Order: sequence, then C-alpha cells, then structure tokens
Amino acid sequence: MNRALLAIAAAACGVLLAAAPTRAEMLVAGAFRPTTVTCVNPTTNLLESCSGGGGGGGGSSATANAADPTRTEGDTAAALSVDLTGYLRAKTKAALNAYADGWNVTLGAQADSACGTDNGTCTEMALLKRTNQRITSLITALGSPIQTTGGQVTGYAAMVLTSVTRPANTTAYTANDAWSDSTSAPTSGGFTLANACRVSGGSGIITSVTIVSSIDPTTALQGEIWLFDSAFTNINDNAAWAMSDSDMLLMVAGGVIPFTLASNVAGATSGTSSFYTQGGLGIGFTCVGSANLRFGIKVKNAYTPASGEVLSVRLNIVQTN
Repeated sequence: MNRALLAIAAAACGVLLAAAPTRAEMLVAGAFRPTTVTCVNPTTNLLESCSGGGGGGGGSSATANAADPTRTEGDTAAALSVDLTGYLRAKTKAALNAYADGWNVTLGAQADSACGTDNGTCTEMALLKRTNQRITSLITALGSPIQTTGGQVTGYAAMVLTSVTRPANTTAYTANDAWSDSTSAPTSGGFTLANACRVSGGSGIITSVTIVSSIDPTTALQGEIWLFDSAFTNINDNAAWAMSDSDMLLMVAGGVIPFTLASNVAGATSGTSSFYTQGGLGIGFTCVGSANLRFGIKVKNAYTPASGEVLSVRLNIVQTN
C-alpha cells in the first residue's frame, strides 16, 4: 500500500480521507506503532480504534484488534489494504446516496411525464421529454415550410389581390393621368395590398403580377403600377400624375411595373375582359408601419374607359420573414 494507490482510490470515489493515507503509509513502512491503532470494522466498514499496543518498533505485538479479535497489531498494516477497500466502498455509496439530487444523477423511468417547466427540478427523462415537447411546438409555430422542406425555411408563398373601380363616367385619359376611384376623394393613402407581409415590418419578394380589366376595348389600356411601402398621397382620377418628393421616397425600389393589356380571347373587342401577366419580377420590399403595401395606377396612353370599369391587381409574393 502506498500514497499513490490511496490517492487514486480517493480521487475515483470522491472521498477525502484526511490523514489516513499518510498514517497507512507509515504503518506499512513500520516507522512507528501508535499507542492506539486505527482499524476498519469489517462488519460496519467504519474506522475504529484497536485495543492497546504499546507503540515502539516491533511488528510482532500480540495486541488484539478490538474490531476483529483474530487480528493483532502486527498484522494491522497488512490487513489495512483490505479494510480500506471496504471502507472506501461504503463511503462512496453513502456519498452517492447523500448527493444524488444535487448531482442530478437521477435518470428517471421511461414512464416519467414531461417536466412541467423548462428548468424544473425533474429527472433526466422528464427534462428530455420537455425538450421534445418544445421542439414539436416550435415546428408547429414555424408552419408548413419547415415541415415540408426537411427543416430548410425557404419562405412563405402568398397572394394579394386588390381591385380599383373607377368613377361612373367615360372621360378619356391622356398619357400620364392617374387611374383612381374618385375625382375628388380617392382612397386615402393609396390602394392597399393587405398582408403582403406576414407581420408588420416584414419583408418579401414579388415574383409575378397579373392585371385584369373588366372590359376588352379596341384600344388596350397601357399603364404602370407604382408600389409604395406605406401610405402616400393618392391622386384624383383623371388628374395629372404628380408625386411629391416625400411620397417618392416611400416607393419600393424597382417597384414600377409597366403593362399593356391584351384580350383574353383570340379576337379583340370581344366584350370580355383584358389582362396582363408577367413572372420573374424579383422585386424585394419591406413593409413599413404595417403588414401592407400600397399602390397607385398611372395611365400611359390615350384611353377611353368604360363607366365604372374595374382594374384588378394581383401579386404573387414570397414572404421572407
């Protein structure tokens, strides 16, 4: 028995033996024989004092070991290694039992319910089940993209549609007039593309546009859709298109979409609707102060409308956040 062996045993078991290693080493080396020899009770595995022994040098003393009458002081050193093994085992078991909760070594059973809170004092199994519940809730909250793309969120497909009904007259437009819903009190802030963003202040990309008129005239309407990230000063129908500097700063970058309507059948002037559609736009935007975009309509040619003609604007969008 030596100090290294005792140090390894103590470190492995997490037990501090105070002066025991030095005492044991000195016993083995025969450096002294204490008046009272410390022994280990083989029944209780506790350190106890052995009876008498008069100190001094001889290793053949016949003094009996009170804890084990079959042992004498002379064989205490030889038996100490065996006694310490039992002692360390007992002390280690006691320490583990005493500190199990603090060390969180309680794994729990498979049948344990999930922990009630994220940081509750629960078994490892209960905490693991709580984590699984939270992951499931997160996937549900993120919605279908993460469920259908294996965890890669690529965006949320959305469609927004708004129709603008012009006044009940047939007053002809000249190039660069405004198409609106009133000659004196147009919709305040421009026409709304509601929920173009998933959330207020969100962003997205316009991928395609479809514009439909409720008539199919001989002279097709040519125009532009102007997009804004927030409310702007709308313009009266058939008035000259004019934007203030402050309104121009609200425009979506790249957000002017030119169009020329075409008949939806083989021949023009069929009496049905006319339309325009275009993909691959890639117009990025960010909503400001809401989840909506706004737009205005600029006429680009001399055009005679129908009374109450309706122009509908539909955008396909990938909402990115």
